[in-house]
Amino acid sequence: MERAVRIVLVCSAVLSLVTTPAGAWQAKPGNVDRLYLEAFVTRSPTDAFQKDLTAELRKIGSLSLAPDESSADLILGGGGETWVKGYRPFTHRSESRLPTNGTPIYGGYVAVELKNKQGVTLWSDLVTPGPSSENVSRDLAKVIAKHLAHALEMGQTLPITESLPQPMVVLKGAGATFPYPVYSKWFTNYRRQNMEVQITYDPVGSEAGVRRLLAGDVDFGASDSREAIHDIAPGEESKFVLLPSVVGAVVPIVNLPGLASQISFTSDALAGIFLGKIKKWNDPVLKKINPGVNLPDLDVTLIHRAEGSGTSYAWTDYLSRTSPEWKSAVGASLDPKWPAGRPAGHRKRRRRQTREGAGRLDRLCGIHLRAGEPPELRKGS
Repeated sequence: MERAVRIVLVCSAVLSLVTTPAGAWQAKPGNVDRLYLEAFVTRSPTDAFQKDLTAELRKIGSLSLAPDESSADLILGGGGETWVKGYRPFTHRSESRLPTNGTPIYGGYVAVELKNKQGVTLWSDLVTPGPSSENVSRDLAKVIAKHLAHALEMGQTLPITESLPQPMVVLKGAGATFPYPVYSKWFTNYRRQNMEVQITYDPVGSEAGVRRLLAGDVDFGASDSREAIHDIAPGEESKFVLLPSVVGAVVPIVNLPGLASQISFTSDALAGIFLGKIKKWNDPVLKKINPGVNLPDLDVTLIHRAEGSGTSYAWTDYLSRTSPEWKSAVGASLDPKWPAGRPAGHRKRRRRQTREGAGRLDRLCGIHLRAGEPPELRKGS
């Protein structure tokens, strides 16, 4: 007798994002591919990155740059952020043998993705500044071009067809909205390489997805909470296998018109806001941790998920670990009893409500928050 095993994918929401190079392809000997370079979405102390990357890509003999996407065989895009995290000291001795001339020390990352005309991801990479980078834009561009050239030379061809045959096996999943962007790419690319298998995923939210899994309506579910099965159906945990799948971030987003810089929070400040104790943006607690920032005399309006959500679990779990008051009053839950704020549904609707009202604050999965957001919608730190 065969025993069916159901799977729950656990999408950890933490304060880091890690990707690894995906499969590339084998370039045909003597062939020159036309590459279109999209505008990278980056935030850095310099705006030279696009120009530097273009210059480095022109040095790759197997590529020529196309003027537009329609005339290209391949599309390269991505985004990221770099920042100055310190400076080299002016000393005569350096145990690390690095420059000691006061040059900046950079932190950050740039995520890169190469696609074909069909939108299938062929290769991806994550690069970070080196320990002695004096020109962070140029150095990152050189690393990306070097890794791409190596992928072009050493990769394997993905089987691409205009139409796919009818699948012999269909796997259905449902759950958290947080991992949906990366799941969508994974499942599309997997189908191109394994045409007999189709994997579908419905991003209905963690609680709804787990309930579908418990009812037998889907083959796998996804939640940010490793306790999702226990919370909804205690005693059923042994019937399921938990597998980690995605690492991402949950960040506060705010709408403060006229604010020229990002706003900073502490864990105590966030707990005070979500407990409904900090009601104004110019509250002394927020002013103390944002010296020099002209915080407006506006009411703080919270937006939070209306339905059970793994992101809500990640957020309330963080507050429970950092605020004893939050832990005793609310605790960690997929569907917490929010002491303050107004409910809204899907992330797009919540983001729209945050954008449309001055003084509003929400929290959002970092995987959905792009640096290209309108300037009035900012990420807190």
